[in-house]
Amino acid sequence: MDIAKQIIDQRVYKILADNPDLFSADDAEHKRSKAFLLLGVASYLDIDIAEAIRH
Repeated sequence: MDIAKQIIDQRVYKILADNPDLFSADDAEHKRSKAFLLLGVASYLDIDIAEAIRH
């Protein structure tokens, strides 16, 4: 895995670890997909993850 993929993977797992209540009822693949989408929205809008969660 190249460095960019590793960084994204680490950020996705950090989102999952920091916000377990947002991802509690889903299977592991679905949790990662939701966290990746949240990361993408935050990056696109140039906002932090906490603000992206509120939207």
